[in-house]
Amino acid sequence: MIGLEPEGVEPLPDPHEAARTALSTLGFPEVAAMRPSLLAEANVWAAGAEGYLAGRADAVSVVDGRVEVVLDWKSDVAPTAQERAGYRGQLAEYLSATGAGRGALVYMSLGEVEWIGAA
Repeated sequence: MIGLEPEGVEPLPDPHEAARTALSTLGFPEVAAMRPSLLAEANVWAAGAEGYLAGRADAVSVVDGRVEVVLDWKSDVAPTAQERAGYRGQLAEYLSATGAGRGALVYMSLGEVEWIGAA
């Protein structure tokens, strides 16, 4: 039948729910305050003693030509402690590479913003 997922295949995300979640996230007070300075999908490149980093930050807040904040959107509804630790590690690398003073893991579905300071 049309509209039914084949057996064993997970259903596709609901586009209306995704849109509501994205709009809600942009309304979080911490995010809304930065919206005028946010740039989406920023390339992050760095070379150091430990090797090279090539990534893409979900969003960065740029003020006077300098990256002030790095944001990492997360859609997890029940992230484990291990997953959260991994996310913190990746964000710390982005902070180091961009010179930003702080960053945030923005758990969109949970309505939670976890701030991380630069090392």
